[in-house]
Amino acid sequence: MLNRVLAAKKQIEIELMDEPLPLLLLDASKIEQVLNNLLSNAIKFSPPRTTIRVRVARADDQILLAVQDQGPGIPPNELDKLFKPFQRTSVKSTAGEKGTGLGLSIVKKIVEGHHGKIWVESQVGQGTTFFVALPLSSSIARE
Repeated sequence: MLNRVLAAKKQIEIELMDEPLPLLLLDASKIEQVLNNLLSNAIKFSPPRTTIRVRVARADDQILLAVQDQGPGIPPNELDKLFKPFQRTSVKSTAGEKGTGLGLSIVKKIVEGHHGKIWVESQVGQGTTFFVALPLSSSIARE
């Protein structure tokens, strides 16, 4: 997995906490794209020798995915920019990594196409957690 290689270069550990889950009808490659984007962002904004935690669990009638980093956090007044195309925050990557400003807007589209929702919680100086909730009764929206 490319993200493990990128994380290793920065001595970042990726910790997966999961539990047995029911099968879902979803587009596996698109959900993999969501996870890869969230992980690559966490790596990009995490300082060396930190841990990124990925949690996947059932919560009532949905599957909840959380990707938590120990990066600098995002200022509250900039959170609304995150899911809009070409929008960037003032937060700088920790090793000069670049991005297009499209990743999170694409992630949001994919999640919503699965009748799910995505949101973020962040505290400056403490890190950021992105959450994705996908309903167990999810059926893939046809494009």
